Amino acid sequence: MPHLRHARTLVGPMLAFPFPTQIVPPVWTNVGTTAFSTGVGQPHIAIKPHVLSTYPLDNLLSDIEGLLEQPVSHLAQSKEDLTKPDRMFRTRLPAVSGEDNEYLLRKGALLLLPPALRNELLAAYVNYVHPLLPILDLGDFLSQIIVGDDAQFKSPLLYQAVMFAGSIFAQRDGTDEPEQLTRALFERTKVLYEFESESCAYTQIQALLLMTLWHGDMSRHKGPSYWLDVAFSTAERIGLLHDEDWPCDSRSFRSAMWCCLYVRDRTISLGSRRPPRMPVNKYPDSILHLMSGAPREYDEIILESLGSASLMLTSTYQEQSTMLFKELVKLSYCVGAILDYLYEGAWVRIPTRRSSFYSLAPKCSISPSIRPSCEKLLYSWIQFLPLNAVYHPPQLPADAEGESAETVFLVHKAFLYLLYLASMAVIYRTGTHSQQTSTATPNMEGLRASTSQIKKVLAELQGMGLLQFLPGASVTILMFAVEASLLDLQGSDTMVRRQAMSNLYACEEAALHLMQAYPTAEMAVLKTRTARANLLGLVET
Repeated sequence: MPHLRHARTLVGPMLAFPFPTQIVPPVWTNVGTTAFSTGVGQPHIAIKPHVLSTYPLDNLLSDIEGLLEQPVSHLAQSKEDLTKPDRMFRTRLPAVSGEDNEYLLRKGALLLLPPALRNELLAAYVNYVHPLLPILDLGDFLSQIIVGDDAQFKSPLLYQAVMFAGSIFAQRDGTDEPEQLTRALFERTKVLYEFESESCAYTQIQALLLMTLWHGDMSRHKGPSYWLDVAFSTAERIGLLHDEDWPCDSRSFRSAMWCCLYVRDRTISLGSRRPPRMPVNKYPDSILHLMSGAPREYDEIILESLGSASLMLTSTYQEQSTMLFKELVKLSYCVGAILDYLYEGAWVRIPTRRSSFYSLAPKCSISPSIRPSCEKLLYSWIQFLPLNAVYHPPQLPADAEGESAETVFLVHKAFLYLLYLASMAVIYRTGTHSQQTSTATPNMEGLRASTSQIKKVLAELQGMGLLQFLPGASVTILMFAVEASLLDLQGSDTMVRRQAMSNLYACEEAALHLMQAYPTAEMAVLKTRTARANLLGLVET
């Protein structure tokens, strides 16, 4: 039997950090943040088994697999002439046994994507993944894949992880084929990781961070928190989390990986409502100083292969991407501080199931100065946000394909603003302490303001057909707006309840659009419809 890795999970406990009487915002400085990486990888997709049948029922097994899992060759037919022989990796995987290698071949994990489809997914990756998660040395990666021989690419794991991440933002044609493609690519990435096909720990971390972008069927696969836990376990093992141990000749590369871990930690903690893994007592500004911000030149073949996405590789847009990532790292610091100072890990009971789960819950005792200090921390971030990082209502002509550089940056700026609004909502949810009841009541006025702005931004992006290009964390942000509206539905003010119902309709519409890329958005749809079913009789429409 092929042997599977039992992934080690390590969630480091948060360091003890005394609650300050006032949170002092860090002094941010403008530094470059271009990421570097040594790992390499290639796209993989399951198409046809390439191992001859050796057992009487192998033909039936193939038929069953075909029913359970859509072959990727079918998904790619419109992209490439599939009458050509399948291209496969010629990379030798020393850590993989012959038996395991045959299994990977049968699963299609060592197959290359057709060049046209590969380039389409790479273009989507360059536009919508790399700017806010620069985990790769993009120039080196693209050179090896497009200019060089991708069949010789050293890491099938990383290649397929990149293709999976790019497929999330590929054009949706109204069919279920893009979703099937994303699922198939993720499953091939997962099986390559489980079979320990990659020996380089840094490349493993790169692939694992890309796997945290999975927002598909959680009943079949682990969610983002699990893959982040594994990434942190690996990073801790090789000393990546402790910058004082970094060799001088690799600090730029390691700082980029550290910042990507940092950003995903804060963003996923906000969505999963788990304590952040990285302690809050270290400002990321010291790490950002170590990153290289020098733009690089790209081969003409790469620019031609990526089409309109090649604009993102010009020096001007490289610098803007660097600046946006730097601001995301700073905002992630604010998110971590808010979660640490206002919330704590606790076991929450589920009465209907007689069970409990571990989650963040508002702290019972908080110094009166903490909440205002958290608000000031966020205000300082948005106050010093560079002008070309500030989100403004779209003034662009309709670009539903999301291909122009201006449109791409509009989406990234919108996400930063939405994350800021969600962070404010997290503060407002803890509310203010009541002397009469010794409990904290949510700041409903603040929640309504945040919800209104979230609804407005989502509606603006939806009007341009750009919602599906938001990162998966946008589902988390949408859920904050839904939950705030549900609180208002419980009030006695008719006008407030009317507005809450209007917000729920808007959230449901946004969730239906997000479901094209993120099936987990169905939770928001179910919550809004359940609320209407239970409470519509209380509101005149």
